[in-house]
Amino acid sequence: MLFRKKKLDKIDDSIIIEYDNFMKNIEGKTLLINDIEFKYMILGSGDKTLVFLPSLMGKASVYFEYFIELSKNYKIVAFDYPITNNIATTIDLLDQLFIYEQLDNITLISQDFGGIIAQLFIKQFPTKVQNLILINSITKTKNTSSKLIKSNIKALKRFIKMTNSFRHKAFREKIIKNVGRGVIISGVERSSAWSEFYKMVADSISLEEQVSIYSMALEFWEAHEMDKCFIDTFDGNVLILKSEVDRMTTDEEVENIKNLFTKYTYVEISGSRNMMLVREKDEIIKEIINWLS
Repeated sequence: MLFRKKKLDKIDDSIIIEYDNFMKNIEGKTLLINDIEFKYMILGSGDKTLVFLPSLMGKASVYFEYFIELSKNYKIVAFDYPITNNIATTIDLLDQLFIYEQLDNITLISQDFGGIIAQLFIKQFPTKVQNLILINSITKTKNTSSKLIKSNIKALKRFIKMTNSFRHKAFREKIIKNVGRGVIISGVERSSAWSEFYKMVADSISLEEQVSIYSMALEFWEAHEMDKCFIDTFDGNVLILKSEVDRMTTDEEVENIKNLFTKYTYVEISGSRNMMLVREKDEIIKEIINWLS
């Protein structure tokens, strides 16, 4: 029996083209500190500086639509995580960047893993940040269940082992495929174009970058614990944004985040966690602008 070969859909690279066009007008910068390259970009202007901290993907590019919109009224600072393999060095590099660029009136905007870096930065430098925005972020306190901690540690160790082994190529291909599929099934407008963009971002992550980011996440779950007393000296404002549908985060974990801060604003964003940055972009930007006003 003969089978007709299925015609492949044409790849929709329109979002990639939009991103490339955006980047043509951006001058990337590199700060060399203790032989570590810290690559970043600055755009826009305003009396407030918004610093974007990436998620576990580690790439600032996932925020590029936010940069386009928010740079109309604010100074934007964005970066890929430098290869450090530990949290202390990353936080020190971030502080050195703030000093070098003479940044002030800083708002940290973080998603997922970026929220961990934001919390630990504020713990160390509570007076250097005026506002904190946490998007679907998590934390670890004395109230965090041991089951969740062990589960995260086990998963991260497995990821690090795979990225260090001969299976790394297959692992990367699986990650890229899963990223693409996750965008397609989420009901995102122009989903195939966003799928290609996120696959491009995932494919751009080097082995060293991936190991460094996962190592920092593992360090957090193994060696750090947040407590309200650690950041009581932080007198800034906090905006907590969380998707209405979130199968990854329990109500208890959300309360743990809230309990870290004396004053905060909590907002639930419509829809699910999957591809929230893309699908609910307009709502998120509106909440950020209104809150900062």
